Amino acid sequence: MAESTHGRLGHGEHHVSSGVPHWAVSVGSCSGGRRRPEGTLGGMTPVIYALSSTTVPQAGVIDVPCYREDAFNGRTARLAYEEKWVPFDFATLTERDHDMATAERGEEWTIQGVVAVDMDWLVGVMDTTAGAGKTLGVEIDEVWYYVSPMNMEPTVVGDGYVVIGLYR
Repeated sequence: MAESTHGRLGHGEHHVSSGVPHWAVSVGSCSGGRRRPEGTLGGMTPVIYALSSTTVPQAGVIDVPCYREDAFNGRTARLAYEEKWVPFDFATLTERDHDMATAERGEEWTIQGVVAVDMDWLVGVMDTTAGAGKTLGVEIDEVWYYVSPMNMEPTVVGDGYVVIGLYR
């Protein structure tokens, strides 16, 4: 199983590698314009907007990569990158949302990044896993993450997507 690593974040230029656009960004100072991350987590092709508990900004708009379900076993969904991006505005986070995103979750898990998934799909799989008394996780490039919507009152972005935090 691959280990996740944080993408290096800093100001830079637009790069295209393996058909995946990478934008350098200083997430902590994200104060205007849409930005994309330079680094990836979990491998070369999958793109995850990398964050840590100390780099979740209070405001700023970023482009978040979209994913779709490739497989689901009742607890873990394997996600596939859609080569599509949607905007997410950190100003939509309430104080509680921001606190939850930056806090340590059970078992010392912290936020590693964000991706966007279809809202209807997320509601369905969260109902399925909660009904079975399980925790929803996703696998991206063979790395497992606990997931939670960034907005506790889900905010739809793009064409019916919702942004989720990835925790490890």
